Amino acid sequence: MVKILPQDSKPMGLFFYLTKITKRSTNRINYTMRAFIYLPFILSIFTTVACSQHKVNDEKELVKAIDSFSKKNFDKWLEFEEMTASHIDSGAPQFESVRNNSFVKTFRIFTEQQAIHYAAVRSAKFAQYAAPPAALLALKWDTSGQQSPGSTISHMDLFAVVFIRTFDPSTITQITNSLVTADMFTNLSRDKMYDYYSKKDLFGMRIYARPLDNNKWQVWAADHFMALSFRFDAANGIVSAVSHTYMDDPAYAKIHWPPSVAKPANETERLRADILTNIWNSYPANAVEGDSYYAYRKIRNEQLTKFHNSQVARYKPAREEQLRLLEPPPADLTNYKELTTAEDNLLEHSDSSYNAATLLYAEQWSQILAIAAVTYYQISTKTFAKRVQRNAILGSKTYARQLNDNEWEILTISARDANSCIWNIKTGYARNGRYWVSKEPGA
Repeated sequence: MVKILPQDSKPMGLFFYLTKITKRSTNRINYTMRAFIYLPFILSIFTTVACSQHKVNDEKELVKAIDSFSKKNFDKWLEFEEMTASHIDSGAPQFESVRNNSFVKTFRIFTEQQAIHYAAVRSAKFAQYAAPPAALLALKWDTSGQQSPGSTISHMDLFAVVFIRTFDPSTITQITNSLVTADMFTNLSRDKMYDYYSKKDLFGMRIYARPLDNNKWQVWAADHFMALSFRFDAANGIVSAVSHTYMDDPAYAKIHWPPSVAKPANETERLRADILTNIWNSYPANAVEGDSYYAYRKIRNEQLTKFHNSQVARYKPAREEQLRLLEPPPADLTNYKELTTAEDNLLEHSDSSYNAATLLYAEQWSQILAIAAVTYYQISTKTFAKRVQRNAILGSKTYARQLNDNEWEILTISARDANSCIWNIKTGYARNGRYWVSKEPGA
């Protein structure tokens, strides 16, 4: 059996995947179409903390509507997959054919029908975030990408479908950043891109938001090199007016960055905000371009371990608060085939001190288990990308059952796969990782 690398030692999954895509591309538009196909896979690579809040009533109703829409229009989605795949193979600039695609048109009608619900759910989450520091707004911003007809930035409305199940500002921002940075870095050397993506992946972003009008929000996302700004329409999921600071602006390094979340919704979110701040602050003051990724990762992990040890009493109640909101898992998985055997240790390397210090939600283990399964079972990138992509459209559900004072069984069932583990919410470590795949043809 093939063994996997430690979860947080897989070097910049996002960066290397983007590099792979860019290298194969014949032009910028071809890259855009590739990014659309592989985006859900790219998102699954993220090992930083992602917000996965309990679904309030408005969100539950919206998710039900999304589930119904996805199942009803799945055949159209498959046709859309096939069309975009053919665009990638041909390298042809086909923005307009995407815009006129049957699934995209149907999705646009759906979002118009659900606009009030989308806006309510997303705006409640955006309202937790702080306004940006004044020094950030005072910088010079590059808006040139908005005028380039061949850039991703000028066609961001096409990517609204990617946000079909996305409500939280942190995830929306990561997706937007992934989509537009390739356009922004066309003149950057590979070494500088490597340096940028590696440190962004390690130390995260500061995210800020401010309401505008008609359900629109202005969003800022800053890493330790540069900041991105865009408008987000919470009703229809459209990103617009994308701009960014200049990477070598000396004023940027002097900015004091307040925490992103000013009004956490609960204690779990309060702890999550503190974890993200600790990750951000672990960036060394004497950082030098080109320094070893692994050296920086060691610094970050050491700081996280210290934080975890000093705040350990907060973790168990924060995790338990969210787990008690989940339904117990079903008795069996009738339409799934388990790949795991008694000899397999799917979590051998993923069960790390980094994950113990950062994971607060059951859904986060689902992402880690799915990624671990890729290498452990030698699943091809293409197969797994399609699996994650279809899960992103059709959705998933996470269940939890308390086993004893500290351990909970967690199970996530998605359209094309499922996984589970036993999580010790006091220590943060997990065991007994399991993985299933759907028995459906083409899964």
